Amino acid sequence: MQLSIDTSTRYASLALAKAGEVIAEFSWYSNQNHTVELVPSIELLLQRHNVDYMDLSVIGLAIGPGNFSAVRVAVSVAKGLSTALSVPLAPVSSLLIEAYPYLSSDLLVCAVIGAGRGQVITASYQMRDGIVTVEAPMRISTIDQLVESSQSRSFLCGEGMNGMTEEEIAAAKETFIMTSPRMLPSRRASSIIHLLSDGYIDVVPDAAGIEPSYARDVTIIQPRSK
Repeated sequence: MQLSIDTSTRYASLALAKAGEVIAEFSWYSNQNHTVELVPSIELLLQRHNVDYMDLSVIGLAIGPGNFSAVRVAVSVAKGLSTALSVPLAPVSSLLIEAYPYLSSDLLVCAVIGAGRGQVITASYQMRDGIVTVEAPMRISTIDQLVESSQSRSFLCGEGMNGMTEEEIAAAKETFIMTSPRMLPSRRASSIIHLLSDGYIDVVPDAAGIEPSYARDVTIIQPRSK
């Protein structure tokens, strides 16, 4: 059995699969409550399908980018399960998970996740001869910068579109083929299962070296002096 976990943003998702075939998926909106919601959600998913933790053979994991604390929760829980159960992890970029449903189009797919401050975190992927290639590595950008640098007939998708203004949407439509900015994220935990089954992500036996992926450094705010 395979379990996949994604809490990169407030949209969280879990999937359970048997021999690469997804048998259940559970998604929910978590308002900064990943810490208290994730483990009970995993247990509920397993219980509903009569699966024991010891039945798991691999755990797929979205490692970010995304919200700092949300990504850390998934990575910490997955690493703890990996160590306790002696099962490997399969880490994957949250941006690749966003892009995955559209890669079969053979278009260049530009995935975006909100970064705050009017910016998005983005990376571009394309399927070439059955191989997923990274055409543009992860970076921080604005929608205007993406429009200016985009290639013809590229596809724009991802949760970061939800924060676009009407002006940015209009400008993007002139350049991109795009999903609706108002759609829920295309990032789903079931995509991690498919990426793993199709050989697009690697299994890592030693979970110790897996770290969250951030587009910018974590900001630590010191408490105010009394």
